[in-house]
Amino acid sequence: MPHGNLTNCWQKLFNSAIIAAEPSICMAPSYTLHVDFGIMCQISAIQYVVNIGSGLVLMGYSSALIPMKELDDETLLWHVELCPHNKQFDPFELQTIRSSWLRTLNLNYLRIKRAVVGSIPPPIPQSCSKEEACPM
Repeated sequence: MPHGNLTNCWQKLFNSAIIAAEPSICMAPSYTLHVDFGIMCQISAIQYVVNIGSGLVLMGYSSALIPMKELDDETLLWHVELCPHNKQFDPFELQTIRSSWLRTLNLNYLRIKRAVVGSIPPPIPQSCSKEEACPM
C-alpha cells in the first residue's frame, strides 16, 4: 500500500505487516488503525509530551502523534508524522501543526478516549460532485 497520504499515515510505522481483526468485505478508500492509547504510543515510540501553541503533541525521537479531532464522544482521531531526516525530530518541524488540529492541555482527556490513527479524507467542495475534478 502506498504511504504517501495522510489517510494511511500510520502505515509508515511498519516496514511490513498484516493487521486484521476480520476479513474485509470491500476495499475502502481510506484505512485507519483502531488501537488502545498505550499501544498507539508504544508503536509510535513516544517518549515525551510537548506543549505547542496551547496543545499537546506526543513525541518520540523520530515520530510524533498529533490529536486531530474528536470523532464522537468516545473517540479521537490521531495523525502520525515521521521525521524526514536522521536527526531527532524537532517539534517545530511538524507539518501537521500548521493546519487545524485538536488543541488541549489535558493529557488525561487524550488518554481516556479511544484512538483512531489516520485521517478522514477532506470533504468535497459543495460546488463539485464526486465525479467532477475539482481544483484544490
